[in-house]
Amino acid sequence: MNRLNPSLVGVRRAVTTLTAGLALVVAITGCGSSTAAGGGTAADAATDTLTDTTSSGTDASGGGDAADASKDAGKDVKKADIQVAVDKDNTPETATPITVATTAAPQNPASDTLDPTGDVDYYSFDGKKGDITYIYIQAQSLTTAFDPDTIDTIITLYGPDKKQIAFNDDPISRVNNDSELMTYLPADGTYYVRVEECWTWLAAHPEKKGVSCADPQDKGNTDYNIGVAMFVDSDPGIVIEKETGDTTAQATEVTWDKNTQSKYVSPTLLGTFKGIVDIDVYHFNVPADMTVSQGRSSINVTLAAGTVDGNGSTAVFGTAWIASEATPTAQIANVDLSKSDTIGPPLTFGTGYFLYVIRGTGDFTASEFYFFDAYAGGSNPVETNDSANDAATGAEVIKVAANNGNQSGYLEGDLLKSGADVDWWTATVPTGMGGGAMAVYCGAQSLGSGLRSFKVDLYSDAGTTAIANGSQVEPAAGVAITTLKSTADGTPLYIKFSAASQATDVSSTFYRCGIVFQAP
Repeated sequence: MNRLNPSLVGVRRAVTTLTAGLALVVAITGCGSSTAAGGGTAADAATDTLTDTTSSGTDASGGGDAADASKDAGKDVKKADIQVAVDKDNTPETATPITVATTAAPQNPASDTLDPTGDVDYYSFDGKKGDITYIYIQAQSLTTAFDPDTIDTIITLYGPDKKQIAFNDDPISRVNNDSELMTYLPADGTYYVRVEECWTWLAAHPEKKGVSCADPQDKGNTDYNIGVAMFVDSDPGIVIEKETGDTTAQATEVTWDKNTQSKYVSPTLLGTFKGIVDIDVYHFNVPADMTVSQGRSSINVTLAAGTVDGNGSTAVFGTAWIASEATPTAQIANVDLSKSDTIGPPLTFGTGYFLYVIRGTGDFTASEFYFFDAYAGGSNPVETNDSANDAATGAEVIKVAANNGNQSGYLEGDLLKSGADVDWWTATVPTGMGGGAMAVYCGAQSLGSGLRSFKVDLYSDAGTTAIANGSQVEPAAGVAITTLKSTADGTPLYIKFSAASQATDVSSTFYRCGIVFQAP
């Protein structure tokens, strides 16, 4: 997604008015993902189906995914298959200088094209240690999101010593496959940005067995824009942790500003750990008039991936938890950031809350920073009759619809008496999908819920016959994903959700799921 207006760095996420839900767009096309066009399986597609994409109240913002499950190997690509173009900016030494934008000095992004197939472009800019730098691409946002004929970009950032310090394939909010990267610069000097298409990158990295790229290899739309900006705390949508203390009285305030289209802008939280023991505290109150177009009011706070294969952070993470302003020590949701990148409970808008970000145990490193995107809006369709859906005869219907060549549906509920309460849902195998791959993908504890040992069980025959290999308990790290071959068109599938227990120190009881069917 594009966080910057091409000519105004301060108005973030204003390029497009797309709205998205609390997790990823379904069945994403492109590098590291899969669709009917791009290869892969329903399990891959299901990693992007945890939450519906039409329910957010914030502009151009979804949430991050609950977790990034395993991906297919994708097509084998040989370097000889890629034509290496010869043009003026194919090396760091011939990089095109790019003007860095600031709120005080906005700049239009530069334009270029990745043509012919195999072309790479380098750009350079000057920065100082500690500069909060944002690099973004506009390609699919100029045409159509996940358009298989538009380039799927990858950007790599190199430091003054020309060693890789950061990398991005896709944005946290997968509203398209346009790369974006936010990082803290580690030193003064000249930095280099490499821009290439997914297939070009994959050809140069045959060791990346878990990555696939969307066909066709030769894209028709190869034009793109690239921008580089430096952020400061006064920029709308940017919240920099103050490091004034570790208590609620010293919390950094998070606000939701509006852009030029009068849409709320999802804030990005930027923080640094100052020692081996550190707690960063934020206070937020989602505006009461935030749009909730579906489901219930919820927030999704997603951590951007670190290391040189992410934003360059070397921070050691412990837990993140949310509590109400009224009872700041009572945890509503809690997630282990070393195992999951998202905390996403349903909350009441117009009410104050605290978010605690706690450093983990480990040696202190040089680049202990982080970025969270905070998305507020609606949710998946929520269960409507908790007492009736305790039995398969009262199963609630999952509405399944076409999505990028697949058929997918979404649901959300609460297990109010863990160990006793169960929820039944049902979906019918869509026409043309019978015999193809099918996956159910769920998160509970991995999203911060107090549910423990959340379980998914699949049944046929009106809920009387357990489906072989159709049972999955949410693992300690990641989410519960169940992948099977679907039965014939029109066959009803029944899903039972349960949990072994409720955490004594976490009050939320929610779970969130998606289901995807893929044609045979």
